[in-house]
Amino acid sequence: YVVLGNILGLFSTLAADRLQRAFDTNRTVRDRIGTTVLGEVPVRRRRSERKLPIVSLLDGRSASPAMVGAFEAVRTNVDFRMRQAGADNIVVISVSREADKSMITAGLAFSMAHAGRHAVAIEADVREPSLATQLRVSPREGLGDVAAFGLDSLVVHGTKHPLLEVVPAGLPAGRAADVVISSLPGVIFSLSGEYTTLVVDG
Repeated sequence: YVVLGNILGLFSTLAADRLQRAFDTNRTVRDRIGTTVLGEVPVRRRRSERKLPIVSLLDGRSASPAMVGAFEAVRTNVDFRMRQAGADNIVVISVSREADKSMITAGLAFSMAHAGRHAVAIEADVREPSLATQLRVSPREGLGDVAAFGLDSLVVHGTKHPLLEVVPAGLPAGRAADVVISSLPGVIFSLSGEYTTLVVDG
């Protein structure tokens, strides 16, 4: 993360139900994988919930009190850790495909915005992008376009929350790693002065 600047990396595995089954206590998690559990997000067990973007479960008629409370707790803990680290930005990563890190990224970014932070979510998972969809934004121009045409092509898209915007993965432009390496540092540098917090779906 040094290359990208002052960024705080998080394990989105805090959302995985299998993590809770595999590790009995926070201490075990800390001992085995060297990180602290910042919260637990409920698994969306009902099919009707799994079909909804996460923002639908955090706001409006379909809002789930359990999901809202879980993301508020995660946001509070992340805020505390960010202040400790002197970090402004967050990268959400995962150790397994089942962890649904894009859902975690979207939910955390929405919760940050709901708490008054001017936030932008960046979809750096260009192999299997779903962040924009989780925020109810149709995938459009994004990192791929920046990789292909330069920073002048950067477009930040609004969401239904006035304090939350998103940079989608955008147009495929070569190998995923090359797209991220060539575009993400410049995008982060360009947006850091405009937003309180950047939340990157890594």
